Amino acid sequence: MKKRFITTLTLAAILISPAHAISEKYRAQLERSGCTQVTDGNGCDIHKTKAQNAAAAQKSGPAVADFQPYVGTWQSLDQNGKTIDTFTVTRTSVKTRGHLVEQARVDNGRLTFRVQAAEFNLLPEGFGSWLTSTQSGAIKRH
Repeated sequence: MKKRFITTLTLAAILISPAHAISEKYRAQLERSGCTQVTDGNGCDIHKTKAQNAAAAQKSGPAVADFQPYVGTWQSLDQNGKTIDTFTVTRTSVKTRGHLVEQARVDNGRLTFRVQAAEFNLLPEGFGSWLTSTQSGAIKRH
């Protein structure tokens, strides 16, 4: 009975004590450095300032995408020539409906990316194509 009481008392003490995932000092270091728990130790140093980490990231960071030949507004068209969607390409990003398209890349002279089930291929000449498992169409720079 005494064992059960001590176990219950210990468990209750653990449950009512506040749970802190990180220490206050570590949280302050993360804020000062601009790092997160994920990036700490992965290219971000919590002992440096935000500016120092930003400068280090520019020097050693991955190459920034260069979509310069594809910059502009593009329209995807169905087989009847009707506009389905519009894409905006900047030097470093591709957006549709205000949302950033992930994993856009230049491969074999084409800018390729996916939006849901559709795959898009843009050529620097101002045209391209899109394809799903059941449909396909053209793309043109507007």
